[in-house]
Amino acid sequence: MIRTPVCDLLQIDHPIALGGMGSVYAPQLVAAVSGAGGLGAMGCHYLTPEQVHAGTAAIRELTNRPFALNFLLFDIEDDSFASALTLRPSVIAFAWPRPEQDVKPYGMWSAPMPRAARSRSWRAAYRRPCEPRRPGPT
Repeated sequence: MIRTPVCDLLQIDHPIALGGMGSVYAPQLVAAVSGAGGLGAMGCHYLTPEQVHAGTAAIRELTNRPFALNFLLFDIEDDSFASALTLRPSVIAFAWPRPEQDVKPYGMWSAPMPRAARSRSWRAAYRRPCEPRRPGPT
């Protein structure tokens, strides 16, 4: 079985994530992926706050494992996003910002990283792909 630092960070068994798939409303699929040890994600694009609440409740009825709520930033519905924050899912994921969009406001809702995730080895394993490698000790 493959286990990576992301498994520890997200408290999942397998480094497998279901993409949020925009507005595909499938709480049963999200719960199945999470229940099998991956990270399920429900796409919340164009969902009303009530639909976000109902989908989250359906997922939680089917599994107690971590899952994500996914928002497309280029056309985010602020009411639905605010609703998702009150539900406190394990992960809120974002995709597709507009090129000129300021995404910094959405970072203020990031959960604090666990102590292990703040370690030097975790940062080295998950640096951004565009970040140059630093030379190691000689």
